[in-house]
Amino acid sequence: MRVSYFTAPVRNDPQATARQEVYLAALRCSGARVVLGRFQEQLQRCRACGHTRVTYAEKQSDVALATAMVHDVAAGRVDAVMLLSADSDLCAAVHAIRRIDAERGTKTRVVTVFPPRRRSESLRRVSDAWFPLGDAIVRQSQLPDVLRGPDGVEYRRPVYWN
Repeated sequence: MRVSYFTAPVRNDPQATARQEVYLAALRCSGARVVLGRFQEQLQRCRACGHTRVTYAEKQSDVALATAMVHDVAAGRVDAVMLLSADSDLCAAVHAIRRIDAERGTKTRVVTVFPPRRRSESLRRVSDAWFPLGDAIVRQSQLPDVLRGPDGVEYRRPVYWN
């Protein structure tokens, strides 16, 4: 089993960046593969008053996730995919997996896990199975209180996660 975590580095918030870097280092220590996308700056204009503000949109993370799923199936590395997302854009990747399976005469099981309070009806329909992830399971599935990296660095879970 391989766990891959797809995200984008936080921008313009040094404290959040530092927290994310520690979290991603801890994930790597636990054996997860971290794949980074990026945040793209966008200008958003208020229709009512015309005020413009800067926002950020995550880019490439969902495409990287979809590509990795399809690649793993095409390379014969997996017979099941567990997808933790409610992003209906990932339906295209599931359809690509189905086409690969049809060409090979195989069946890759796709199980979708929906984050707390999120769901996609279209992603549910293309999945072989699905279930919602509750807050209690998230709390029970956190990293241990202390993780020690191969270099001896200790990563401690924040107290406020308990």
